[in-house]
Parts: sequence; structure tokens; C-alpha cells
Amino acid sequence: MLDVDALQGNIVELVALASGMPEGQIQLMLGGELPEIPGPYCSVRMNTDRTVGAPSPKYRASETEHVLDQLIHVATEVEFSINFFRSGAMQYANNMKSAPYRWQVQRHLYQKRLGWLRFGPIHNLTSFFSGWYEERAQANLAILIDGVDAQQVNQALHVDVIISE
Repeated sequence: MLDVDALQGNIVELVALASGMPEGQIQLMLGGELPEIPGPYCSVRMNTDRTVGAPSPKYRASETEHVLDQLIHVATEVEFSINFFRSGAMQYANNMKSAPYRWQVQRHLYQKRLGWLRFGPIHNLTSFFSGWYEERAQANLAILIDGVDAQQVNQALHVDVIISE
């Protein structure tokens, strides 16, 4: 039910809108080597996904006789690790912190049927590269996805029951 390819495209758009970094500077970490990017850039990696709460089934009458359409809504929490590199890394991360309060981000989330759960604490990792000064910031972003699974259920309107000993 979780469309990972569509989600990855949506998350790149969301990070670009929320942080202010151009979309061409944001890379998805899918394994393998990443090409060298001049200037500041961002890498996004999907960490975990888990179902939140119980599935919520809803039934409605179908156009065909004796059939019900069953819609099951399932909420899925997906967590991403977001790393900003080079000049302005901390500023991009701080922009992400205030993103859910901006109307452009809220509109994007609504249109894509996503929910902003939390943006974790920002870790300034610049000092770890002591001989090689490169500004770096890391944080985790958790979003909520409303997935819908549609199924058709046949109704049994009349059943003959025979009991024998």
C-alpha cells in the first residue's frame, strides 16, 4: 500500500519547499555512489516505516448487486534522515524546523495527503571533520501518510443451512 517511488518524489519536493534549497541540490540515497555536486547539497534517506493505529474499514454500496466496496484507511509513519552539507547547512536545517507553520508547506502537505509529525533535533556535525572544515547538519523528519486500500466484498443475502446428525 505504500508507494515508495511516489513518496520519494514527494519528499524531495517537500524538503526543497521547506528548507529553501533548490530541488537539483537534493539527492535521494538509494545505495551506491552519489555524483559530486558543487555548492551546498542535501541527502535524504528513508529510515523506517510503520503502521500507526488500527486499520479503519468503511463500507459503501457498490453499483453491482450483492457487492460491497470496502475502503480500508491505514496511517503509516515514515521517518527520513536528512543531511545538509556545506555552506548554510545549519540555516537550511533551521528553515525545516519552522516549515510546518508556513502556508506553502501546509498546502503542499494537504495536496499530497501527507502529515507532518515531527522534525527532530538538529545535530551540528561540522566539528567532526576537524582537518577538513565542511559545515554539516543532520536531523530526522517523520511524516504521516494516509493510505487507502479498496476491496470488494460479496454479500450473502440468503444462505440455506442444513443440519444433519
